[in-house]
Amino acid sequence: MVDRIKFMVKAFMIEAIWFKVLILSMFFITIVFSSSALSNNPYLESVSKLAAAVIFIAYSLKVRNNRIIFSILTLLAAVSIVLAIRPFF
Repeated sequence: MVDRIKFMVKAFMIEAIWFKVLILSMFFITIVFSSSALSNNPYLESVSKLAAAVIFIAYSLKVRNNRIIFSILTLLAAVSIVLAIRPFF
């Protein structure tokens, strides 16, 4: 388990700087806007779900050679987008 985490961290560290910035900023936005302090406003929670969708899309494009993982991540991104736009209707 520890070796797998080390491998994932190593793989993340060799990515391009724009990819690291994108993933880390979207991860931070997801955590901040899904916090309990902001849970009263459904529009702010939508921002969190859109940020999660961006993470799923970024990783799905990165692993698009693996069809199963690509399909799962794309499906998760679609579900996140649907959940994000739901409060607006």
